[in-house]
Amino acid sequence: MEVFFDKRTEFQKAIAVMRRSGGVAKAAADQADAIIGRLRQGVSGADSFGRLTKQGESRIRHCFKYDLAGHCRLVTVQLGDAIWLLTVGTHENVERWLDTHRGLRLVRDKNTERLTPIYELDADQRLPAQDYRAVIDEGRKLLDLLSTEAVQAFHAISQEADRFQKLTVLASNEELVAAISQVVDRSSRQIVRDILLELRAGRVESAEAHLRKVGGQAVPIDEQPSTVSDALANRVNSDVVINLRDLDDDELSRALGSAAFHDWMLFLHPDQRAVTEVDIDGIALLRGVSGSGKTCVLVHRANYLAKKYPTERILILTLNPALATLLADLVKSLCSDSVRSRIFVRHVDDMCREILAYFEPQLTPPHHGGDYWGDLDANWKAFFQSSEQQNVLRPIVESLEKRSGLDAERYIRDEFVWVRSAFGDTEAEKQRTLAPGRETYENPDKAPRRGRAIAFSVDWRQRILESLAQYERNLEGKGLVDPPGLALRAHRYARRLIREIPMGLNYRCVLVDEIQDLGTVELELVNALSKLATNQLFLTGDPRQQVFPKEHNLRAAGIEVRYRRSFRKN
Repeated sequence: MEVFFDKRTEFQKAIAVMRRSGGVAKAAADQADAIIGRLRQGVSGADSFGRLTKQGESRIRHCFKYDLAGHCRLVTVQLGDAIWLLTVGTHENVERWLDTHRGLRLVRDKNTERLTPIYELDADQRLPAQDYRAVIDEGRKLLDLLSTEAVQAFHAISQEADRFQKLTVLASNEELVAAISQVVDRSSRQIVRDILLELRAGRVESAEAHLRKVGGQAVPIDEQPSTVSDALANRVNSDVVINLRDLDDDELSRALGSAAFHDWMLFLHPDQRAVTEVDIDGIALLRGVSGSGKTCVLVHRANYLAKKYPTERILILTLNPALATLLADLVKSLCSDSVRSRIFVRHVDDMCREILAYFEPQLTPPHHGGDYWGDLDANWKAFFQSSEQQNVLRPIVESLEKRSGLDAERYIRDEFVWVRSAFGDTEAEKQRTLAPGRETYENPDKAPRRGRAIAFSVDWRQRILESLAQYERNLEGKGLVDPPGLALRAHRYARRLIREIPMGLNYRCVLVDEIQDLGTVELELVNALSKLATNQLFLTGDPRQQVFPKEHNLRAAGIEVRYRRSFRKN
């Protein structure tokens, strides 16, 4: 038996709200959990659900309501060997939900297997109250939301389509009724009404599913219940439909236990799961567009690796402290206590501080307290505007300022970031790090400035290095340290890390999120921390989302990727 729910009807949110309410409501939620558990084990019918409510239910086809503790209700649609969980809640909340979702059906596209909820109102039923939802463009026409193919299908049904061209996303019920009433055919009039209501509510996919149903390309699953299993198994539905038979006990508990947004970030598509659980001999790189689930995969992979190596430590690393906090929250939501205790989430500054704490225990780098970034910005402005630096940088500044709209000060500061991300300092050279020393920067042939469009001559490069050295001495003299400086200081020990990894930095596997934000110097440190073993280093990111003007060169950092995957779907 298939047991599933659709995220768009918010069953998960409803049961989480009941559980948080405590008392009788929580008891009812626990009872619903037990029912769902029996269904997943294949126990069906009255043996699973218990007592039906005395009143039948006609607002949704094949709908059944079951009594729970405290006059609460569990609402389902039963289709042969499949059960669609709709909602759960108090009697009043369930009645309100059923009124709002009157006419709900799930439609299967014959070509793609996509499942889409639609709403079909009875011909004599009043229009629902207008939902004043937030819209980006209040004047946008309803029909402009449809694809070209769907608009053509709508024209064929509505006969006099010109009458609908003026309806916007904020059309009133009166405006809808006036337009719909001019459709002569009664059955067409009802279909047109349903489509316009879907569009006004922002359910464009549902509106187009109506049109495909009319054209015979889609069919409600209550008319063909035998097709439900194949549709549920198709990955095209994995972003919106959760089949509870596919979840293990931990995943089921998480799916029904919280309505928090980040919990939804932890559900995997089938193609994502394949990346999560593959064993990789060497270094892996997962690229993907924004929203494609890279972070979700990374957290699940950390969980998988921590279970695979039950006595080892796993590191999740990222550049941004805020992202590190989110990752830590996701790990907490996903992993059991025993597993979570061996997964460490750090941002790059933390990693650098831990390296320096081992190799230079006498050094105490300043933390990012107080107005840290304000102090750095103010110090930079004072340094750049000083007469000494203006003399050193004048040829560069004057040339850059002649270019329309170019901020010379910002460009030079970004050049400092680029240089410090690509080249080690003198002390690093003594340690034989992979990143070349800064003297390489003087030669344009040996150090092309990738990501920096304006050519810098040898003279300009020498001036940049002279000014940068003075800037770093300025920071040190004032007790300031910025992230590039912290990374460079730790980078001095990149090669030594391979030979003598400190106990606190001994990780079996290292996983890095938003890898494109790390410069070559930082990448070499990451590579030094990873072991030469199966599943050693797992990287995720998208080079098109790079935020900082850094030199990002995996090969220069000694990182040879053996396994590559890309996610292109948001």
